[in-house]
Amino acid sequence: MIFTYFIPVIIVANVPARTLARAMESPWAGLLQLAIGTVFVVALTRGFWRFALRRYSSASS
Repeated sequence: MIFTYFIPVIIVANVPARTLARAMESPWAGLLQLAIGTVFVVALTRGFWRFALRRYSSASS
């Protein structure tokens, strides 16, 4: 429930609101943070996927 509802709603609500609240500032710092966060999450997810595939054993054989 937390990971499928609350965290995505918080991110979707906070990022645009924060961007609009800082309309006078340069948006490049925020975009850089989002890009770094995206790369970090993708790398973490990919690492976990590879770890899980190495440890996978079929249930039928």
